[in-house]
Amino acid sequence: MLLTGATEHGVWMDVHLSDALETPDEHYDVVHMLTDADWDALLAVYPSRTPRWREALAYVVAQGPSGPSLRVLRIAIRDEDRDVAVQAALSMIDLCDLDVDVKLADEDRDAIRAAARDATDAVRDDLLSFLDG
Repeated sequence: MLLTGATEHGVWMDVHLSDALETPDEHYDVVHMLTDADWDALLAVYPSRTPRWREALAYVVAQGPSGPSLRVLRIAIRDEDRDVAVQAALSMIDLCDLDVDVKLADEDRDAIRAAARDATDAVRDDLLSFLDG
């Protein structure tokens, strides 16, 4: 599925997103240049993208603007691929650490708890520690 309605930054993000897990720096810059249309376009293609792409999106948006990033993470944390969901949970925590104005709903906290069940021991501890803190 082609990305439609996006600016050059949204298209670049779509094409290069799978690289973000290894080399995220440029993605961190571009995520701040995305327009509302870019965010909408990325979410429209989200279901058709690979788990690696979806995990990378969840990873990168933690460094982006909180409103659209939280919108992405609320979808990603419920992803059928557990690696995507666990990354989204970690990114929600990072987003909260970077922006004190971000408030998670009870449903978000429940989704983090659910992702923790499928995480490695160290990650599980981090997720549960955040919820308990």
